Amino acid sequence: MMFFGRNGTRKSTLAANVLTEIQYLSPSYRIYYIRFSDWKRALTDTFTKEETERTGIARRMLKLAELSHALVLDDIGQEHRTASGFTESSLHELLRVRYEAARPTIVTTNIDPDMMRGVYGDSFESFRHDAFETYPLLGPDTRKTRK
Repeated sequence: MMFFGRNGTRKSTLAANVLTEIQYLSPSYRIYYIRFSDWKRALTDTFTKEETERTGIARRMLKLAELSHALVLDDIGQEHRTASGFTESSLHELLRVRYEAARPTIVTTNIDPDMMRGVYGDSFESFRHDAFETYPLLGPDTRKTRK
């Protein structure tokens, strides 16, 4: 599933609720929720030759994201991207590995699916059509309208 919409339309809240329901219905399932920018930071933290507590934590985070029965990958499109395409290819690889292993993944984003090609490229755009049902979350920014 891919939830998309403006800021404050409760995409992350809905994704967390779906994950909670999965855990409730299947208590033996391993579930994991991570912001994509945190996943990317964990990935880059493993690029060192020395093993530290930080690299150990990063490796566990990456393993949970890859192997959990269900994953929420929150806020794709908010991460820092460079000209190298590293971010884009890393995201595509994670999602493809999970898809090929039939591990459900919920993605949240502010990016309209019609704009994905411009952000993540043709290959991701094509893959997205196979891997995700997209659900728009419409309405005002509830963070601004709450009293």
